[in-house]
Amino acid sequence: MKQALRLVCVVLMLVLPGCGATSRDLSAQNDELRQSNLDLERAVADLNEQLARRERELAAAQGRPDAQPIDGVTPPRLAGIELDRLTGVLPSATPDAPAELRVYLRPIDQDGRVTTAAGEARVRLIQTPSDGDPAVLLDQRYTPEQFHASYRDGITGTHYTLKATLPAGAAGSATLHVSFTDGATGRAYTVERTITLR
Repeated sequence: MKQALRLVCVVLMLVLPGCGATSRDLSAQNDELRQSNLDLERAVADLNEQLARRERELAAAQGRPDAQPIDGVTPPRLAGIELDRLTGVLPSATPDAPAELRVYLRPIDQDGRVTTAAGEARVRLIQTPSDGDPAVLLDQRYTPEQFHASYRDGITGTHYTLKATLPAGAAGSATLHVSFTDGATGRAYTVERTITLR
């Protein structure tokens, strides 16, 4: 009996250190798994936040089908374009240098307030001599990207500055014809003014 008890004690002494080492290994593996799980949870949270942001952007762009407009509120819409009083030809630095036409275009909403717009513009300068046929001195188009880049907001006010170089020798007066095609509706707006070239 004593010998059997000694044998059991010896076996237990041999087994217990092995269990302790295995327990440490399992603890380290559990720590690694917990860290990996935490990293994955953070990545999922980041992706969910990005997804929610994109859904908000899409909802704002498309409008929610269940959303109802507020009674009595009319959203701003493009109703026309006008030229700022400073629109005209800038004097050239030297008599031989080409002059530059500056068109300060202001899109306006239904209440006559300046608003932003997206689309393409066209600037034409037509000279009509007293004797002879009208001559097109300038015909320049501005892509939606160019029009977007021409937006200015400062001490001179809010407007889109469209620049063009006049042909050499342009003098006298001419009719400035500006058209703008709204990218949202496809509707074209026009405005004209007689300007002095030099």
